[in-house]
Amino acid sequence: MRKIDFFEFSDAWVFMALFQYDSKWKKIDLTNIIAQGDMLNHAIFTLEELYNGFQKLQIKGLIKVKGDQIILLDVALGIKKSVMDSKVGLFSMVDNTLKRINSQKIRVENVHLNLISSCEFLTENNLSKAYNEYK
Repeated sequence: MRKIDFFEFSDAWVFMALFQYDSKWKKIDLTNIIAQGDMLNHAIFTLEELYNGFQKLQIKGLIKVKGDQIILLDVALGIKKSVMDSKVGLFSMVDNTLKRINSQKIRVENVHLNLISSCEFLTENNLSKAYNEYK
């Protein structure tokens, strides 16, 4: 019987697009996230991919979002370091990240749903503005 993974490719893609962030609260820059995502996958995130990725990454305790700010938590920083230290090519990195965040070896915790941000900054209008800036 095959185990069901929590994270999908698009969640790992979102996670990698957040690698510019670290253990300090920083303002979320959708334009930069779009640019990072395009560089990694030669595609542009949909609102649904971003929203689902942000939600799942919060639920598993990899990131925290507060208003329009984000922080990577310790487990995420460890995954980020191991992905960046691996010698895989750029286009293999999302798949590599997906394996790592779904790994049984990674201790991720489910965060109580009351502590999950609804990511109000992720709107069609904000995404459209960020995409136009990116173009």
